[in-house]
Amino acid sequence: MTMFNTFKGMALAATLAAGTIMSATAANAAVVLSNGGVIDVSGNTGTFDATFTDVGAFSHDFTFTIPSTHLTSATVTAAFVTRGVDVNFSEILLLSGDTVINSFNSISGGAGTSEFWELRDERLGAGSYTLRLNGTSNVAPPKAAVYSGTLNISAVPEPATWGMMIVGFGLVGASMRSRKPAAVLA
Repeated sequence: MTMFNTFKGMALAATLAAGTIMSATAANAAVVLSNGGVIDVSGNTGTFDATFTDVGAFSHDFTFTIPSTHLTSATVTAAFVTRGVDVNFSEILLLSGDTVINSFNSISGGAGTSEFWELRDERLGAGSYTLRLNGTSNVAPPKAAVYSGTLNISAVPEPATWGMMIVGFGLVGASMRSRKPAAVLA
């Protein structure tokens, strides 16, 4: 009888521990942001993502810094993997400090499907910026959902470079006009 009581006590303790772990996991389930929410664009392209293991609304910030004026483009994809498990965006914003500079366009998808959002050719000066992704997740443990994104920056030619290109095109055009036509032999 003593061995049965010991087994019964161990089973009860294991059940309570599992229940505590399960409730802690559900209540404290974290959304994991890649790179701590910082996008490294030192190679002119940076990636970011988040993994969800819980239900609810979210607002995620990813920051990045650019050294000089650049054209910036970005895409974000939330893939619909399992029926009833997905991430739905309500808006994706580009901010400088607390000021909204622009918002992403929803290209395709919606609740219950894969989503694709994009921002094209936004001219940004040197400084720090934030991508803010707002939406909801309907992920229930043990399942998970993910969204991912890519941020591209490309240098903007300076005015002197544009001037040199225009003068060059003008010289090429002028040289083509001033050429005498070749004589035609009959």
